[in-house]
Amino acid sequence: MINNIKLRGITCILKLFIFSSCLLGSTLPFCAYSQQSPSETNSDRAKKQGIQHLIRRKYQSADSAFIECISLSQKEKNYKNEGKCKSNLASSYVSQYKLSDALPLYLEAINTYEEHGFDTLYGEALLNLGWTYRNLDIYDSAMVNLHKGITVLEKLDHKKALMKGYNFLATTIRKSGAKSPEYYFNKSLSLAEEFKDTAHISTVYNNLGNFYRDKGALDSAIYYFKQSLQLKTAPNKLAITYLNLAQAYMDKGLFDQAEEALLTSYHLRREHGSSSSLFKSYLELVNLYHIKQKNDEAQYYMHQADSLAQTLSLVPSIKLEYLELKQEELRRQENYAGALALNDQILSLRDSLYNEEKQNLATRYEALFSVSKWKNAFELEAVKRQQEAATYQQNKITTRWIILVFIMLLIGALLFAKLRNTKAKVATAEAELHAQKAETERIKYQELNHRTSNLLTIFSSLITIQENDPENKENMAISKIRSQADAITSVYHLLGNTSKSAGKWINMADYIHELAHNLCSLSTLDSSQYTITGELEPIRIPEHQCNPFALIINEVITNAIKYGKDENDHLTLDMKLMKTDDEVIIFNLKDGGKGFSENISKKGEGNTLINLLSKQLRATIEYGLDGSSEFEMSFKRKGEPKPTLL
Repeated sequence: MINNIKLRGITCILKLFIFSSCLLGSTLPFCAYSQQSPSETNSDRAKKQGIQHLIRRKYQSADSAFIECISLSQKEKNYKNEGKCKSNLASSYVSQYKLSDALPLYLEAINTYEEHGFDTLYGEALLNLGWTYRNLDIYDSAMVNLHKGITVLEKLDHKKALMKGYNFLATTIRKSGAKSPEYYFNKSLSLAEEFKDTAHISTVYNNLGNFYRDKGALDSAIYYFKQSLQLKTAPNKLAITYLNLAQAYMDKGLFDQAEEALLTSYHLRREHGSSSSLFKSYLELVNLYHIKQKNDEAQYYMHQADSLAQTLSLVPSIKLEYLELKQEELRRQENYAGALALNDQILSLRDSLYNEEKQNLATRYEALFSVSKWKNAFELEAVKRQQEAATYQQNKITTRWIILVFIMLLIGALLFAKLRNTKAKVATAEAELHAQKAETERIKYQELNHRTSNLLTIFSSLITIQENDPENKENMAISKIRSQADAITSVYHLLGNTSKSAGKWINMADYIHELAHNLCSLSTLDSSQYTITGELEPIRIPEHQCNPFALIINEVITNAIKYGKDENDHLTLDMKLMKTDDEVIIFNLKDGGKGFSENISKKGEGNTLINLLSKQLRATIEYGLDGSSEFEMSFKRKGEPKPTLL
């Protein structure tokens, strides 16, 4: 009996201990069944209130509730609620188009989930962030976050969230035009079929229809729109898909089918939709009946739109579409005054829409700037929270990288300098080599000219010996040949004189002046018996034209010395050398003689030589007219010489 009493006492004491421990919040395993579910916290209540206000589109009340929830969650250290309320507040800001405020909140929520190990919420928040970027048309950031969120959820095998994530990603890819989204649409469909989620299947079918319509594959688009319609039940969603189907029919030119689908969408919106959606249906019907040229029907629905427009506050884009259709309808009715009266409103709306587009673009840039600014601030705060060892290690790694990069840059700079120096040396060596080659060629050419000049001098000396022989009866001919040889010798003498020639080009002014003096001296005339005047331009003539030109000048000066003296037996040579703009060289010689006869070009050995040489130069020869003692020749300074005719 006593033992039983003791046992019961011990049992009671144990029960009392267990009950007390459980009340104090013990984590003992046997407390689990007896503990009550924790009571709703203040942050939970604030979160629920915010969600209710958000559903009713009472954004200011929702924002206040979510901000309160964030504050309460931080006090309670309820990190899950903190992340959810930040994410919900971001969603509210997106609905109000406060994008620069929304994106940092999404990023803070994502960081909270990641830091405290809420992997599912982390993946879902990444999807929401990606979808927000997609609504901003910032497709690169959208796809990065969607891919990252899908990767997290795939590791968790969270199929419900993946079903929506794949659809988000496919729709984003379709909008960006980066590649085909069909792979992700099909993955989303497979999961929806696994869950038998007909609403989601119909949504994906509708999105596939829009994708194929964008591609111009209208048959496929119509097929998926019809598949979507078979699964949808909500009247407002049915109305949207019927409208998409009607637009696909219109693109294909099937206006009767388009009319049927559009009327179905119209009736659904009239019974279940809002006034604004019904107004949109009126406009679509007016546009269709204009195409089908059913003026009565178009006028009827335009009248309906006019009536409804008086009670609605239309957004600028819809109002512009309405006014443009109304203006077109007035033109069809030949009411040009009424159509013209709408011009000011239409132009004003276009300006307004243009300004709205600029504001949207500015808002996007503002959002990106805000995100960048938030990221920088958050990263700085994270660095401050790091442990000293981690900071030291990071700095050590960074320092090593900096040193490595510096060394690589230094090596690169040295290699670049060496390469540049090598290139400079090669260029200098090549320039010196070219200069040496040019100098060698010049010396060879000068030596050749010198030897040719010596040979001609020897040849001239031999002729002089024959000329001085008293028994030689052909002294006159020999003297003439010597004169011609001397003329050619002078050419090569000038070619070898760098001060009076440029390579293979000779300054003919110097040559002609020197030749005239030499010929006068050789003819036993002293300086008082002849006068050389005229204007000789310093014209350079190529080597291949110098020889025939020199022989012609030699011939005409020799002829002038013989026959060009005046009555006082004085010789006057008036010579001119000039060049025209089209590279024509003109040489003119006048003397004081009696002049040329009309048939001068046909007689004499000298004239025969002049004619042959002028053909070689392609020159034109003119003798003085009316008894004038004038000689003129002209030729073009260009081209290769003709074969020698001598």
